[in-house]
Amino acid sequence: MKTISCPTCGTPDIPSDARRCPNCGTRLAEYQVLKLTEELAENREERINNYLKEHQYEIDEDLEKIALHRPSVFPILKEYFIGEGAFLTWLIIIVFVVSLHFAKKPDSVIAPIILVFSIIGILFLIVAYCLEYHSEYETYKELKDKTPEEYEEEKE
Repeated sequence: MKTISCPTCGTPDIPSDARRCPNCGTRLAEYQVLKLTEELAENREERINNYLKEHQYEIDEDLEKIALHRPSVFPILKEYFIGEGAFLTWLIIIVFVVSLHFAKKPDSVIAPIILVFSIIGILFLIVAYCLEYHSEYETYKELKDKTPEEYEEEKE
């Protein structure tokens, strides 16, 4: 059986499960708890660093899985300028540029109206883009809060 000495009077060979010192009556459990708390506080940073070193690969792997689903601006822009939505985007931009050209002429009546509609079209594209990005970001936030196991289960 492990033995301790009394922190107050120094009496040696007291059983570690004793509640009080047989010589002076000091409560030994309180001192043991204090001693363990101090020991844990002293090497806390070291234990955290060791844990991180041991599990860094797993942490990086989990972060990489999550990062794959982080929303990005480029796929959405690619869709709007090259993909399925490109025709409408380029049409609005061309109409805008042409209406700017004709709006410079003082006798043009219809050019300012077309300019206003093309600006509304551009605003529409911006709103559509923001809504799509927000939707992807909400999906990302949901995935980010899941454990890797929950993520894998949902993926299957």
